[in-house]
Amino acid sequence: MNTQKPSRLFRPLLALELFLLAGCATPQAAPVQDPVRVTVLSEKPLTAEAAKADIALARQALIDIHPGYHRYADPVALEERWEELVLSVQDGTSDRALYVGLSGVLTDIRCDHTKAEQPASLEDSRKSTASFFPFRPILSRDGVFVFSAADGTGLMPGDQLISINGQSMDDVTQSILAMVPVDGYTDHVKPVAFEATGEFLGSAFEHFYPLIYGAWRTLDVEIERASARQSITLEPISWEAWRALDWAGPAYRSDFVDAVTFDVLEEGVGYLRIDTFVNYRRPVDPAEIYGPIFDQLQAEGFEKLIIDTRFNGGGSTDAVIGLIGFLTEDSSPLFASKQVRSIDLSAYADVIDTWDPRALTPDPTAFDTLDDGWFEILAEKDPISLGPIPAQAPRFEGEVVALTSRANASGVTILLSTLRDRIDALLIGEATGGSSEGPTAGQIFFLELPNSGIRVRIPWQLQSLNVASFEPGLGVTPDIEIAVTASDRLSGRDPILEAAMDRLQGP
Repeated sequence: MNTQKPSRLFRPLLALELFLLAGCATPQAAPVQDPVRVTVLSEKPLTAEAAKADIALARQALIDIHPGYHRYADPVALEERWEELVLSVQDGTSDRALYVGLSGVLTDIRCDHTKAEQPASLEDSRKSTASFFPFRPILSRDGVFVFSAADGTGLMPGDQLISINGQSMDDVTQSILAMVPVDGYTDHVKPVAFEATGEFLGSAFEHFYPLIYGAWRTLDVEIERASARQSITLEPISWEAWRALDWAGPAYRSDFVDAVTFDVLEEGVGYLRIDTFVNYRRPVDPAEIYGPIFDQLQAEGFEKLIIDTRFNGGGSTDAVIGLIGFLTEDSSPLFASKQVRSIDLSAYADVIDTWDPRALTPDPTAFDTLDDGWFEILAEKDPISLGPIPAQAPRFEGEVVALTSRANASGVTILLSTLRDRIDALLIGEATGGSSEGPTAGQIFFLELPNSGIRVRIPWQLQSLNVASFEPGLGVTPDIEIAVTASDRLSGRDPILEAAMDRLQGP
């Protein structure tokens, strides 16, 4: 391997190391006396040996367990990335630097369910002190714009961010997007996580900026407003204050039980919005949530239904299957098959965990052994995903239009692919993330690296969706694709819903 070759991995690490050597993130800034405004990021030093041991454990566990480790990744290039990470810790490192480096490597696996979780001490230190940007950004092809800002900042919605502390916003954006995992080749959805996600601390922007570029006491931002540029100095705000900033999306983390709403847009047109399928924190029977809505659709004679999942990133399979049962009489299983690479996890017994401990010691009789050495889950052992979809009543038999967005992944992409396949639903909106052929997901294992405390999420199942066609390596491409601009979002205009209504009102 040519070790002199420039690496994407080293760009963010270099910025972090410069911060550590300098002792502050903004050398030009005057000392700040108020300790409330000084971000103190917890950091644990690691010897080269300790860091290398964690790296080796993570790499081997992914090779042994992950069913999509080489699904989309070039094996040679991925191995080079691991080698680069090892080289980066030759002189010792820290849990912060290792977390950033590991996050970058994991993106090359191209699986949205494969990512690192920072040690709890890092997250706790962020939440316990003022360390968040006093604004919420949106990222478009034209740049990064302020969507909302805290009072007194001098920022206004629509301001374009040009630079932060002398670093161009383009460079900052690219270094952070490099940390965002996606399924397959759906890189176009990365800006969604940059802006807001429950997977990182508020957003990838908030989460990775201080880890890559260092903690900041004050922030000098250059903005462009009405074709004129000006500089503004900002101070950090608390986690609570950041979450209170205006945002045109669902809550930071929400549950299925709170995320389903129904409205009537006009006579005969129902509007069902579902902002998450997460049904494991506060589980409910999905039929109890959907049932009254479909009762109303039948009682009032609705012939057209818009299903809006544009703010939904996925969640629980039962919430997806529960909806499908109200929309089609096709009861064939959601998935054609589920396969795993290994059912012997004993080598990782001391460092791996999951939400259902039974999955740590799989029953060999629950699988067929395949010719390639993999294992296929027997249908009777997973009746929800591999058994017939239960019919729900009353079933809606009218026209269905589903609204799509870049925020869709995982279970939402599964839903959209299935509705297009089984009821010929019309999809309108943006090309999604996720996998239309089926994700590597299902059971997720959490591998804790003993020296750094970093946890690595490793999916166990390769799920093949039961659809007639799909786009390999992609989510779903809508039948009518609508581009949503920064101006649309800032003005509150909804061109996707407008297009759906035009279609339903047409001849």
